[in-house]
Amino acid sequence: MKISFDRLFKSQLSGITTYILYGNDESVIERALSYLKQAYEKTHVIQFLDAPGSIHDNEPSLFQSAPRPTLSVIKTSSEKVIQSAFPQGSNIAIFIAPNLRAKSSLVMASQSQSDLCTISCYECALIPEELMFMATSKGLTLSQTQLRSLYTTFKLDFEGLSNILFVLALYESCDEEEFKALIESISHKGPLSLLLPAIFEKNIKAFDRTSESEFEPETMIPLLRSLARSFEILLSQKAGLSTPPYPIFFKDQPLFQGAQRNWSLPQIQEILKTLLRLENDVKFKHIDPHIIQQSIRPYLQSESH
Repeated sequence: MKISFDRLFKSQLSGITTYILYGNDESVIERALSYLKQAYEKTHVIQFLDAPGSIHDNEPSLFQSAPRPTLSVIKTSSEKVIQSAFPQGSNIAIFIAPNLRAKSSLVMASQSQSDLCTISCYECALIPEELMFMATSKGLTLSQTQLRSLYTTFKLDFEGLSNILFVLALYESCDEEEFKALIESISHKGPLSLLLPAIFEKNIKAFDRTSESEFEPETMIPLLRSLARSFEILLSQKAGLSTPPYPIFFKDQPLFQGAQRNWSLPQIQEILKTLLRLENDVKFKHIDPHIIQQSIRPYLQSESH
C-alpha cells in the first residue's frame, strides 16, 4: 500500500508488517511515527534500533507463555537494508528513510503489496482526523465548536496545537471563556512574545536579557523552530511574495514591517541556515543554551542594507 501522510488517519492498517516513512519534512515524519506508535503500543513492545539486525521477539518473562511481539523503529537510507530486514511473524518494523523518493523501487512495489505500507511525508497542514487523534490520545473530550476553533487557529502551527492540548489535559474542567483565553495566550503571545521583537529590532540588550530566561534545555527546539518560521515569513515578505508561508496575527504586522527595514535578504537567509543548524545540533550534539545565544547575537550587530 502506498499512501500520502494525509491519508494515514483514514487507512486500514491491519495486516501491515512493514512501514516506510519517507519524504523531506522531518516534522511530518514525526507526526506519522507518533500515530503509528500509539496504534500498536498496547499490543507490541516498542524499540528503537540503530541497525535492523536486532529485530527479534522479546524473551518471555516467567509469567508469560509466549513472547510479546515487537515494533521496531529503524532509521536508514538504504533500500537494500530495508529489504533484508522485513520482520517475521507478528513483529512490525517502521523504517524512517527520508532519502527514498516516490519512484524508488520499494515505494513502487508497495502499491501491490498488502503487508508493506509506504507513507510519503512532505509538508502538510493539520488534518481534522489528526486533531481528533491527538485530542483523544490526551484523554480530552472537546465540543465541535472547540475542535473547529483549534483547527482554524492551529492548522499551520502543529507545535502550538501540541502545546495547548498538553495544557488542556492538565485542566480538570475548562469553560468556554477559559478555552478562548488559553487559545489566545498560546497562539498569539507564546514564548516568542519578547524574544522575537528583540531579534527583529536588533536590540542586543533586550536579546541578552530575554534569551537568558527563554532558552532553556526543554524549550530550545520549539523556540528555534518558531524563530525559523518567523524568519521564513519575513523572507517571503522581503522577496515580495503575496502570501506568507504561515499566517500572521494582525497585531504582529507592524513587527514584521519593521523587521523588513532592519534585515536584508542575505541576512535573513543566513540566520535561517543558522537556526536550522542549531536545531540539528540541539538534537544530536546536545549543545547548551549559551551556544544558541552566541550564535544568534552576531546577526544583531550587523547592519541591514
